Amino acid sequence: MKTIEDLKAIFESIVEAVINNEHDIQDGIWTENTVCFEQDGWSTEIEYECYGKFSHSKGDWWTPGDCDLINAKGKITSLECVAYIDPETGEETDFEDEDLNELKALLNKELECIF
Repeated sequence: MKTIEDLKAIFESIVEAVINNEHDIQDGIWTENTVCFEQDGWSTEIEYECYGKFSHSKGDWWTPGDCDLINAKGKITSLECVAYIDPETGEETDFEDEDLNELKALLNKELECIF
């Protein structure tokens, strides 16, 4: 059976997967994003929201208008980590929300400033 310490060993990889995800960021609204990550027998699903601010220019006769991302942030909305069935015991390891607070805090810290 896997332990929380086994999961902590891949925290850095999970955070990296979320940060490297292609975030759906729209102007002035929260948008839902999902990352599914598997490593070392763990299946992790992270749902998070992103919010962005864009600058808009109307353009003129010669130059088309455009918009540029000024800043973006995110926050975790759901986090689930499950270890595959242990061949020795036939059990699946599933952690409660309070067990994942450290990982959630790490992810939220990284998502404070996406851009």
